[in-house]
Amino acid sequence: DRIQLAVSTDAKNWRKKGVVFFVQGANHVNDPSVGVVNNTFYMYYTLAMHGVTDSIGLAVSKDGIRWKNKGVVLKPSKPPKWDSLLVGRPSVLYEKGLFRMWYDGRKDLPLGSPDAKAPKSAKSHRDVGYAESKNGVKWKKRVKFVFGRDAGGIHVSKLDDGYAMLFESRKGTQWATSLDGIKWNYKGVLLQNEMQTAPYGHVTPFLLHEKGGLSLYYGAARANSWDNNFIMMKSLVTESLQ
Repeated sequence: DRIQLAVSTDAKNWRKKGVVFFVQGANHVNDPSVGVVNNTFYMYYTLAMHGVTDSIGLAVSKDGIRWKNKGVVLKPSKPPKWDSLLVGRPSVLYEKGLFRMWYDGRKDLPLGSPDAKAPKSAKSHRDVGYAESKNGVKWKKRVKFVFGRDAGGIHVSKLDDGYAMLFESRKGTQWATSLDGIKWNYKGVLLQNEMQTAPYGHVTPFLLHEKGGLSLYYGAARANSWDNNFIMMKSLVTESLQ
């Protein structure tokens, strides 16, 4: 996997610009979270040099096209912590001089997973962790995860009265809300999977705030594998997230 760029003037019709970032020799570089702080683009991404043992890296840019890699900024914890195998799919907000990161992690993989060296368990699941940073490079993790329910591929966005967390699932896009970003209230399925376009669920949802409403972007899983997804968009009314 490599990170590509597409541009749009209306958030509906997109024009591909091609690959803008990759790490030489990596197995995959994907699932970025991008924000602009003091006229600099900060892109946090999922990195696995070998297998699927993910870490979270950082790249910076002045134009969103030419990126300078800063390397890994968040690694898995030491065993037997809940995120001791991998951490990835970050979602980052910058608020009042503080970088805030939510990410998914796990300590093992499900039985039958293709990574021969990774620990496996019949009870394997993901959880959502939280970390903070003053400069975007050095991060301090919260010891315990902040949300469970096998949530992953998350996107956290600010709402008027708190935060919304969207996460992927075979059921569709699910969501939770919070007043502080730490204590979360599970709300259920926000948008169910459509059997014609996404029979295997939604992946890596993203919520775009626009005047007059919200737009939900998500990967429509059309096959039982990671490499046959399409990006789709659904317009939501503000009342959908209440």
